[in-house]
Amino acid sequence: MGKIARRAFVIGIDALTWSLYEKLRSQGYFAGIEKLLSHGAIKGSVKCIPPYTPPIWTSIASGVNPGKHGVIGFFDVDRLGRPIRLNTALDVKVPRLHDIVSYEGGSSLVGGLPFTVKPIIPFRGAVIPDRFMPEAPAAPGWVERVYRARLKEAEEALGGGDEEKVCRIAAFDKALAETVYDILGEMEKEFNLVFLVFSIIDGFMHNMPEIASQVNRSRCVKEALESIDRLIDFIVERYGDEELVVILSDHGIAPTNLAVAINKILYDEGLLSVEWRGLEADFPGPGGDRGQLLRLLRVLPAVYNVLVRIPGLRGIIYRLGRTLVRRSRSLAEVSREALRPRPDPESSLAYMTVSTYGGIYVNEFAADEVDAIVDKVVEVLASFNERLGVKVFDYIGRGRSGAIWGPYAYKAPHVLVVPSEGYTLAGSITDDYIVPSTMKGDHTITNMHVISLPNLSSHLYDAARMVKDPWDYANLVLAYLGVPLPQYADGRLAQLLKGKVGAKDYRMRYTLARRLVRGITSRRGDTKT
Repeated sequence: MGKIARRAFVIGIDALTWSLYEKLRSQGYFAGIEKLLSHGAIKGSVKCIPPYTPPIWTSIASGVNPGKHGVIGFFDVDRLGRPIRLNTALDVKVPRLHDIVSYEGGSSLVGGLPFTVKPIIPFRGAVIPDRFMPEAPAAPGWVERVYRARLKEAEEALGGGDEEKVCRIAAFDKALAETVYDILGEMEKEFNLVFLVFSIIDGFMHNMPEIASQVNRSRCVKEALESIDRLIDFIVERYGDEELVVILSDHGIAPTNLAVAINKILYDEGLLSVEWRGLEADFPGPGGDRGQLLRLLRVLPAVYNVLVRIPGLRGIIYRLGRTLVRRSRSLAEVSREALRPRPDPESSLAYMTVSTYGGIYVNEFAADEVDAIVDKVVEVLASFNERLGVKVFDYIGRGRSGAIWGPYAYKAPHVLVVPSEGYTLAGSITDDYIVPSTMKGDHTITNMHVISLPNLSSHLYDAARMVKDPWDYANLVLAYLGVPLPQYADGRLAQLLKGKVGAKDYRMRYTLARRLVRGITSRRGDTKT
């Protein structure tokens, strides 16, 4: 295994909450977690802000907040917050657990963790793709062969077509769990760190939250959870009494039926300007009778585009159009030509660019006093809670220089907004403030964790009970392994643990590795940087 004598297992179950755990446990799942709890494991939760997969899993793995590791969301953004391109491993600015373990002479098995395989920044051990980059190969070659065989079996058993989103995620998780089971069990490979992330709960709660009450109704979800359970049971039985086992999530998730139109609130306060445009896609032109029908229907968007600009009719026309589009596939296709009011970042003072990120940016090129605009946005949203008499926002606060700090905080939204359970966020401007949600489930702030430690010194138990931020997990794992913590690590827990295991600045070595990989991939044309 290398110079590190101990082993640590970090098993991520994206979006799992304690309430969801209890619901699934009552149906026979997660017996391994129950076993850890019955043996005295530490049970807890932390607040994850912003509660989204890329920044929080990267914080969990790196020991720093998003302003230091540079991953704010799935996309890299420009200075106005507009998405530029998907993030890759090259956008992670600090080393993560598997990198640090490698620098200290150990080895890791990493699977499903976002931004580890495209491109691969070399480390000692093995890596399996995450579900967002399934086309990327696992490494080394022997892992790729095992993984592809398992993925093919899972896709054939569960289906993986584009129309079966939940089943695609289930196939990925089933293949990941069974590949790791083969590597640890059948092949008896040993690693100092095993770090896995499974996404099936996040997948079905976003798309089909009703599955949670009766998992057996979905063969895909049932088989994925059974494979994950089998792996967790194996790890708990073999290592639960001897090594560190952490089972955790990156955020919560809850069913939604209503959405809060953030941009309409900002628009009505005079903070947001709009531009009228349709969807950025060509009008479909199928042949035959259906094509003729669509050509006849094309007059409807023209009429809609005139009426929706009349303030007194805007809301009525918008709701009518949305209702018709939901009921007719043909109208859904022609609606691409219907103009929609969309935020115009270049002429607005404040705006939400991507509703799923819950972030509001202030146009620093247009605002004379950025802090004053930030304060006004926070005040407007807080007063909206009071005006409605219903708590629709669970969190409203500063993003950059608030919840997010560090050299890359300039990418972060100025204001972060997280809706309360039952609500999501919408980019709608012409509709009401509260509209029907098109998303069936959305993220919540609070995660869950179970931390099982062997009988070691009391300071590790005290540290495990002190975990209060997402970046604390990485620092606890490193301290358990006896590895120096990052000198730049965030949080009070990191400061206390540095006194036990010391600290190092790993960034220069990691930066050099990133530069080498960037040069290689740029020459090959494998990725945009």
